[in-house]
Order: sequence, then structure tokens, then C-alpha cells
Amino acid sequence: MTPRETKQPYSSVLFDLDGTLIDSEECITASVQFALNQLDIYENDEDILRSFIGPPLRDSFKKHHSLNDVQIGQARNDFKQYFLDHGLPKNYAYPGILELLWILRASGKFLIVSTTKPKDLAEEVLKHLDLLPFFKYIVGGTETGIKSTKSGIITESIGLIPSEFKGNIVMVGDYTGDIKGAKDNKIDSVAVTYGFGKEQDLLETGPTYVANSVRDLRNILIGL
Repeated sequence: MTPRETKQPYSSVLFDLDGTLIDSEECITASVQFALNQLDIYENDEDILRSFIGPPLRDSFKKHHSLNDVQIGQARNDFKQYFLDHGLPKNYAYPGILELLWILRASGKFLIVSTTKPKDLAEEVLKHLDLLPFFKYIVGGTETGIKSTKSGIITESIGLIPSEFKGNIVMVGDYTGDIKGAKDNKIDSVAVTYGFGKEQDLLETGPTYVANSVRDLRNILIGL
């Protein structure tokens, strides 16, 4: 349960989606490959493909393939089309997540998904996996505006929490942006190392807690 050993009682929990609640590697990498193929770009480097999981798509397309704004727009649309047509069955809830969500909801926690994934795609995945009913809100990323960054997505999410649940809020994620975004919003964070982020990078961002498994996460959030 390091770095902090004294667990806090949380009234609200914000969850990242990819690499935190679900294993979406197969879906995202296939969708990225399809989108790039439509631009006559053929990417087979597994490390590069995995790096698309977490950050906003536009940032990854620009960073790894130097796409311009028009190409990024096309790639995002093609990604979304493949995702909806072929990708949903390639997403899996991590073992233990369903049980954790049942316990959190039964204990009266206010639960939100805060993800850089567009809201409509996030909702489709959660619906496909029967996880959507556990969450009060799904806050997804946008191309521009406050929700174009993880910090802004977290800010937007916090704004949706009723006053009686704002006493103690925590962000759970596998990406450095989740931890940095929590710090920007002055809330606690749990870095999960079972997802797609690099453990050393996560530790260097200084999360409140580190969870190496869903069981660790459960212990942090509910103390079982």
C-alpha cells in the first residue's frame, strides 16, 4: 500500500478506464493499426502500438507518426469505426473488478469513469461488459476544451460530484497523466501497476498509493 501506509476513507472514486478497469490492448492496437492503414502507414511495433493506450489519440498519432490535423481527424474517425464495428469483443474486465465495483456501490461510494477515451466509446465498452450501471457519470475526453487533458477531465468529474460526496476523492489510474491530473486537482491518487503504464514512471509522479493488483486496489479503497 506504499507510498502512504495510512488508508483514507474515500467518499468518491474516479476510475480511469483502459488499463485500470479493463484490458483493452487488443482492441486499441487493432483499431490504431486499421486507422493508420487507411493512411498507407503500416505499424507493427508492439511498444509503439501499446503506447496509444492512455494518452489522447491525437497526441499519439502526432508523436509517433507526425500526422497533421486533417490526417489526425481521419485517423480518429477510422479508429472509432473499427472500434465499434469489430473492437468491442476485444475488451475484457480485469479479474476482480466486477466484485470490487459491487462492493464499492454497496458501501455507498460515488463512482465516476474519467477517461481520455471519447464518452460514446467508453459507454459502449462499459455497456458491452455490463459495467455501465455501476457509475453515476462517464466523463470522456474531447479534442478541444477543458476535457482535452486528463487534468481537465478530472476537474470536470469533480464538478459532477454532489457536495455530500466531496469529502474525500481519489483518482485511480495506470497512466502518469492520471496521477499528475489528480495532483493538479489536489486529490489523492492510486497508481495501478497491472495496467499499461510503466511502473517506474508511475512511481516518479508520486501517487498517494500504489496497487500492484486488483486485490491491492480493493484493500486501499475499502480496507478488506
